[in-house]
Amino acid sequence: MRGYRNGWTVVVTVLSAIAFDAAVGTTGWVPAVVVLVGMASVGGLFGLVWYDEEPEARRRITVRFALWFGAGSILLVGFTPVIYQWVVLLLLALGGSAPDLVERGLGWRAAHRPPAPLLALDDLSYRELERRWRTTTSQVRSKSIPAQEVAALVAQRGRLLDELERRDPARFEVSLVRAGWRESQRS
Repeated sequence: MRGYRNGWTVVVTVLSAIAFDAAVGTTGWVPAVVVLVGMASVGGLFGLVWYDEEPEARRRITVRFALWFGAGSILLVGFTPVIYQWVVLLLLALGGSAPDLVERGLGWRAAHRPPAPLLALDDLSYRELERRWRTTTSQVRSKSIPAQEVAALVAQRGRLLDELERRDPARFEVSLVRAGWRESQRS
């Protein structure tokens, strides 16, 4: 997901630079800068009042809102005289393909996907067994999966844990301690 996020950020940055250049060409420097700084300020204020918990997260959210509002406004102002009403589709496409939304969509899809039948455990590597365990975690927590499927998932997870412990008991014990399920046996 990190690669997608970086690629999306590059695309939005390049489009914003092109839009800023177009805005300067059609409206001049002062209006383009006023729109960019003004809307970024509104976004920053919006982010500042939106989140009132931990200061570090608040700072991060404030900056993200400012960037979103600034980029969205300059895209709108810069591209409207060039591509007219199509700018709305551009903004919708960029917003809909935003990494946070894509990540949430993928998480929702994984949580609502019916459980895949468990292959013969001997055919899976230790890493694949761990990956399967993590995948089924979100599925078990989903409220939209019928009770029968949840019961099948729980049975699968039991078999996965048994196999993980059988293959490498020491590594399994370390995993349980890290997860907080057991106390360390070291004195």
